[in-house]
Amino acid sequence: MLKLIETNVYKEEEVVVRCYAADFMVQNVHVEGINTFTYKDGNIEVHVIHDTDYVYSTALHDEFETAISEALGFAVIFTEAGMQDVGLASMEIK
Repeated sequence: MLKLIETNVYKEEEVVVRCYAADFMVQNVHVEGINTFTYKDGNIEVHVIHDTDYVYSTALHDEFETAISEALGFAVIFTEAGMQDVGLASMEIK
């Protein structure tokens, strides 16, 4: 399992945000941080900060999902393509 270091926790009425420092590679993509958003209804959003363009539609799609799932300790998948951005992968609980 890859190690994450929790750096901040923000608790609000509807959501708990956990920020993790990360420093690992998935092929040629450097993962720099992961933020989780746990909502009152149990839904979890995951934002992965990385150093490249989009990773959603590339050859490392499945490998990226697996690496982030292993780092967090629970399974995640990419959200829809329109939610992706340069340097930020949008994911959700599988």
